[in-house]
Amino acid sequence: VERDGSHGRLYVSPFDHEDIWEGHATMVAEIQRDLRGGPPPAAILASVGGGGLLMGVLRGSARVGWADSVHCIGVETKGCDSFAAACAAGEPTSLPRISSLASSLGAMRVCNALFHEARARQPLVHSSVLSDASAVRACALF
Repeated sequence: VERDGSHGRLYVSPFDHEDIWEGHATMVAEIQRDLRGGPPPAAILASVGGGGLLMGVLRGSARVGWADSVHCIGVETKGCDSFAAACAAGEPTSLPRISSLASSLGAMRVCNALFHEARARQPLVHSSVLSDASAVRACALF
């Protein structure tokens, strides 16, 4: 959260803030509750724009005791794959531009916290990059 007192403005990042991650983390507890004592899922997939949702999934999976057993997969479309780019570079990096159809959902750079948390949780955190056509087909199926 950044406050510009001179103009009365407040900026809240849509993905790079503890409060956002904590809100998303609650979904994992809901998944656990819905499983009614059954085994945990093999994997949880989350779309990645700037990384807030996946960061929340990582936090939530740790909170319910799944950090060492459940794979967490960040899914992006080619052209707005900032998480995949950071994983490939070995450090947070910025995309030169967003070229995916999902231009309003992408971020030029994934949040640093996600990159570092994903590295710490290897080999259970993965990046998956899909084509725009694959993403559109998946939306049509659901």
